[in-house]
Amino acid sequence: MANELINSTLLSREAAVEFELHNTFIATANRKFEGLYTDQTYDPGNTVNIRLDNQFLVKRGDTVTAGDVKETSLPLTLQELYSVPVTYTTTDLSTKLRRNSWMDRVFRPAVRALVSDVNKDVAALAETQTYIHSGLPATSVATFAAIDILGAILIERGVQATQDWYCTLNPRDSSSLKSALQNSFNTTLNSQISLKSQMGNLSYFDMFTDQSIKVHTPSSDAIGSPVVKATVTSGTTITITGLTASKTAIIKAGDVISIADVQSVNRVTRESTGQDMEFVVQADADSDVSGDSSISVLPEIITDVTSPNRNVTGSVLINSVMTFNGTNASRNAHKVNLAYTASALSIVTPPLAPLDTPESSVFKDTKTGLSLRVSKSAEILNNKNVLRIDLLTGYRWFPSQVVRLMS
Repeated sequence: MANELINSTLLSREAAVEFELHNTFIATANRKFEGLYTDQTYDPGNTVNIRLDNQFLVKRGDTVTAGDVKETSLPLTLQELYSVPVTYTTTDLSTKLRRNSWMDRVFRPAVRALVSDVNKDVAALAETQTYIHSGLPATSVATFAAIDILGAILIERGVQATQDWYCTLNPRDSSSLKSALQNSFNTTLNSQISLKSQMGNLSYFDMFTDQSIKVHTPSSDAIGSPVVKATVTSGTTITITGLTASKTAIIKAGDVISIADVQSVNRVTRESTGQDMEFVVQADADSDVSGDSSISVLPEIITDVTSPNRNVTGSVLINSVMTFNGTNASRNAHKVNLAYTASALSIVTPPLAPLDTPESSVFKDTKTGLSLRVSKSAEILNNKNVLRIDLLTGYRWFPSQVVRLMS
């Protein structure tokens, strides 16, 4: 009797299951728009526009003037293909799914390598796409208060409190926090930590541990005494003076800047939060012989009081003091731990077209929106069977709903 071989359809389905189980960010990302992209195939480099929640100005009185709805969207560019090629024999694919089979020894680890790579890139993107920050570079996360304040920061910015809030810590901070909380007066928390090394839900957040958390490394130079050189009323460019003169990359992409005298606002009430506004630097910047520099930042500065998207109390003023990464004096590297809502991260995995090979299958998971392609072929001159696992994906953080927890 001929062997019944595992086909590409079953393999792509198994790959999707592995992907969902082992990818922290896929599991917590916003997937509600996936249905818009499942009826056609896409290629690397294509752009998908992710629509943001609309903001509105409330008007009062018997007579009001209707304003236009200002639809806002941000482009999300699909990355180059993530692929894992695997060689196999006919015997390998006839072993089915039993324990210690080729599936356990080769196929699933290959998918996990793919998962890890995507997870790492999503975490790395947060280095330049998140700016609201808490914590200090030289301080570990070891108290309930360090987590609870993250929720307070989001709420004071006007983010709606829901059950779909997440906090992802690097393994060392996760361990420090569990050690600090283990003997708290909470039987459920103690048993979860002691027996399973889990925190479950803490404060506002479902807690995750992820080895992919990015470490941001600022320049090693003392920054000087930076202040704003010219007033900025709108845009994404800020000119600075007072830096240490003639330094290369004294400011690094991913540095978080706090600006005195201009405060962030609640995105719903548009009242001041009472906290200095923060920005994240988008590209490395040098200082000239006068200690001046010009930096590109996120988010865009919006001071227009008639705009529903206003994000600061007023202009970035000349001579306002700037602080980098929590403290100018300490140019320490810091981990970019993340506390965020489900709407803060968009990940799309639109379908790829099947390859023109003897066997190629694209599995689309209706629950998660994940789409993975598995193709089988052969190299007859080299006497090899080749299986290829492909994922097309794009991702983007929406920083108004993320707090970057430095540690």
